[in-house]
Amino acid sequence: MKEGFYWIQFNGLVQIALLLTGGARDVERDQKARDYWLIDGGVEVEHGDNVKVVYGPLDIHV
Repeated sequence: MKEGFYWIQFNGLVQIALLLTGGARDVERDQKARDYWLIDGGVEVEHGDNVKVVYGPLDIHV
């Protein structure tokens, strides 16, 4: 997947999130996460089974 904004489902909520690649660190596993989502409130979530992409990428430019 390419970096950008997507509609995702996470913890039962559907929301817009920004997908970033290759920069976050998973502190629980003490390893670098390959791709991660930046969601509301600045929360970083590793791309994986707990995130479902609903739609995207969106045509949003910032």
